[in-house]
Amino acid sequence: MTNKIFGKIKAISTILVTATLLSASPSFAEEPKPIEQHKDWSIFAYSEKGKMVCFAVTQPTESLPKGVNRGSIYFSVTHSQSDKTVNAVSVSMGYPLKANSSPSITIGSKSYTLFAQGETAWPTGDKLQTQLVTAMKRGQKMVVKGVSTRGTNTTDTYSLAGITAAIAGAKKHCKL
Repeated sequence: MTNKIFGKIKAISTILVTATLLSASPSFAEEPKPIEQHKDWSIFAYSEKGKMVCFAVTQPTESLPKGVNRGSIYFSVTHSQSDKTVNAVSVSMGYPLKANSSPSITIGSKSYTLFAQGETAWPTGDKLQTQLVTAMKRGQKMVVKGVSTRGTNTTDTYSLAGITAAIAGAKKHCKL
């Protein structure tokens, strides 16, 4: 069991290091370090320009359709000391999203529409982000749907087991 968790953490770390280095200046970013594991969610942290960035992250438990060639797929909730950001939700779809598409997240009977740019999708505004995080903490699973630039419809299912503790742990680690 420990090797399985370590392997998952290492895989997520590799994904996030790549994403971090692509989105931040390498001279200011360090490799995200695993902090804690809370069931299906992991906490990572790194320093950027002397300020901590902490995030809860997970990978899908199921991705459909099977056999589709995709890159890194993960869901994260980020906290940053530099701008006092808390609960910044994003999902990396592992492919370029269709222009002007609206990926969605479903938790229970409630659906949330996201906006897309490149391979990433985000909630549209702070109010929706707050609603989404609240629903995630109350839910058991969430389903993320998107459409690639090639027209492929994907469905990723994520476990929400451990999300409340992971978000709280990431905030605490970042002292926010």
